Amino acid sequence: MLVTKRPLQMPVVSLVIALIAFELWHAFSHMRHIEGRLQSHIIHALTYVIAFITLLVIYTATGSVHLGFVVAAVALDIAILVSNHTKLSVLSGVFVFVAALLGNIGAFPQKHLPILFMLIVLGAAVFLLEHRFCQAAMNVVVLPYHAIVEIIVMAFILIFANMMLRGFGNRK
Repeated sequence: MLVTKRPLQMPVVSLVIALIAFELWHAFSHMRHIEGRLQSHIIHALTYVIAFITLLVIYTATGSVHLGFVVAAVALDIAILVSNHTKLSVLSGVFVFVAALLGNIGAFPQKHLPILFMLIVLGAAVFLLEHRFCQAAMNVVVLPYHAIVEIIVMAFILIFANMMLRGFGNRK
């Protein structure tokens, strides 16, 4: 899927590696807690890396990128993170990546906008459903719901990376 000789190969592969690093650290964070805020700070730092590599992919493909929206999202996320609002920091962390996409929505090939929109909406829906109903679902059937959500999100990420590689690669 990610093998190509186009100039986008390295940025897209870097994006996938950053996303996998995020998922691995996130999974580790659920298995073992480190005292203090180090885990959440690393998660948020990885989110910033993901957002900026996404911007690099867009820049490599188009020659321009809009930073304002993602910089504002990072500033908001840092403010929320520092204020210790854990639930808000989860949402603001996710929004950093979404801001990188939405701030550069005009750069995406038109044919991929419905897919991108669907991935964002489905990702948000899966996240909100898990957050709202996980505890109740555990009373009915004991399953690793969070792991299932992470697998679904990873599938969305791979679809997104493939879309970036193929869509931007065909653009030139």
